[in-house]
Amino acid sequence: MRNEINNKRRVPVTSGNQAVFSYGTYGFPCELFYDNIDDFAGGTVEWHWQLELEFAVVLKGSIELTVQNDVITVHENEGYIIFPNKLHKVKKNGGQCGLYRTIIISPQLIYGDSRSILFHKYYLAVIDAVSTGFILLNRDNSFGNNILDELAAAIQLLTRPSLNYELEIHRRFVNIWSILYGGVQDAHDRSPRVSSKDENLTNKILSFIHTNYKYDITLDDIARSGSISKSECSRLFQRTLSCTPFEYLTNYRILKSQEYLSGGDYSITDIAGLVGFNSVNYYTTVFRKNLGFTPSQYKKQLKLSFAQM
Repeated sequence: MRNEINNKRRVPVTSGNQAVFSYGTYGFPCELFYDNIDDFAGGTVEWHWQLELEFAVVLKGSIELTVQNDVITVHENEGYIIFPNKLHKVKKNGGQCGLYRTIIISPQLIYGDSRSILFHKYYLAVIDAVSTGFILLNRDNSFGNNILDELAAAIQLLTRPSLNYELEIHRRFVNIWSILYGGVQDAHDRSPRVSSKDENLTNKILSFIHTNYKYDITLDDIARSGSISKSECSRLFQRTLSCTPFEYLTNYRILKSQEYLSGGDYSITDIAGLVGFNSVNYYTTVFRKNLGFTPSQYKKQLKLSFAQM
């Protein structure tokens, strides 16, 4: 995960601060790292972000975690989760030692296919709800206690793999995501719940979008797929997904374009057309607005990541 300079560890990053390191295997993208903050240059894991999920548990001492503008001290027996694309750093907390375990995992190990309900209903619900991009874990409540127990079990499995450890680790992280999702739902208990009728109708319309996103579809087409008016379609999306139909369509196109960028030799112009953008310039503008860099920069960073593997 890290290179060493003058006997001190550093996180290798691109010019855009994306962490590029090998972890796990192509078939099982998950790995445990044994971290000591004193092993890093200046007692600091410098600013970086990654496409993966990061889970950590402090075993001894404490560390100072900074996620964008939030600074948090993570004490012994506490942990944290960092979501993808969130800029963060870790540094020594005063004169204390800081021994911790970090698990890096591809989100796809949890949700599988981006077309699945696991992705849209459960994975995105948590990602969208946690605007800070991180969660602090402690044993002061059942929420943190249960997740820390699951992480402890995952660390044990990665330390001493059993015959079926991949299945067991997958189960542990699905359990963690289920706990996170439950926490998100509890936080929104005071909000009106989505009715089963709305949920079924939304899923029907999303199925249409997932099948036809590459074509030049309009709001009228989207509404017609659910046999409702354009105004009712817009209200439905606001109630169930807190976005407009066109925002969802655009975000889904960007997501699918990331899949094309990560494999094959398609040009940026080709990819724009493959996911339904009539203009490569508009595609580039939207991509940059959503992810903070252009499709070309994203593709280059992915190649650097693979080169490290």
